[in-house]
Amino acid sequence: MTTTTLEGYERAGLVALVRAGEAKDWFHGHVGAAMIAGARLLAHPDLPGRAATALGRMLDGRLVADREWLRPLAESETSWRGPDPLLERLRADAGVLRNSGHSTIYGATALHVLARHPEWATPRVIAGLVALHDAGREDDPGRYYGVRDYFELIERHSASEVNAAGSSIDAFRRAIEALGHRVADRDIDGRHYYLTGEKIHLVTHAHAIATFEALGHTDVAARALRAQHALEVCVAPSESLEATPLDPIGTRPEDAAFWEQPVFDEAHVVKLAEAVVAERARLPETERLVVARRMGAMWPMLGLR
Repeated sequence: MTTTTLEGYERAGLVALVRAGEAKDWFHGHVGAAMIAGARLLAHPDLPGRAATALGRMLDGRLVADREWLRPLAESETSWRGPDPLLERLRADAGVLRNSGHSTIYGATALHVLARHPEWATPRVIAGLVALHDAGREDDPGRYYGVRDYFELIERHSASEVNAAGSSIDAFRRAIEALGHRVADRDIDGRHYYLTGEKIHLVTHAHAIATFEALGHTDVAARALRAQHALEVCVAPSESLEATPLDPIGTRPEDAAFWEQPVFDEAHVVKLAEAVVAERARLPETERLVVARRMGAMWPMLGLR
């Protein structure tokens, strides 16, 4: 399937998350999160062999391109003992939206790997993951188009809305529905807005909530659902912009051709594809078809043809 084992991708991804934290560079966390998402996707039963081979080649290429971030850590420490500081950070912060939920997404990704490989949870790894979480919480209150101060917006948002009941699969359904109106990232009045990117993170944040549920961290999942509702509110103003017309593509993550083409943002493609494949599998067949159609029109926004 690939020249690297799934465990190798997981370890490389975890190391990259740690390095991003040590550098206080939350954006480079995408490198590690994508490597781990790729490993999860390779392990998914819905990914056929040819597609898995093509995805494996892409990941192997990323191991070479980002080798400084992905090389092993120079440490020989024993595993962490005691309460998990990363989990405690998530319990404290996951309910209040910041930075499209990147800290929550990275945290869920890391906890997934450490649940499979607890021996990798050394003091340096834990410290790096906590630092990444904290760096990812720093944000600009004007990041969302049409919202002057989103900190204030979500503070004012009624408790009945923010604390609405639901689950990760409900959040995923709403995220896919939101992708029906796609607006390309652009500069408006001298400021750059990630109009597509914010809606992509609706999907990956919903998948993070599902990861917390699967790991048994239901309290964190419930908190993260509040942030998910806030993110839905913040991305809604982009509906006032005209949608970007693009022809849908016929390939899907289950097709080798999907992974064999060059794309400008591999990390977000892999992370989004893994979230979509994993969450779609939890839906009835009729809904899966709707998701496939919606994503067919979404992938060109990330450069896929």
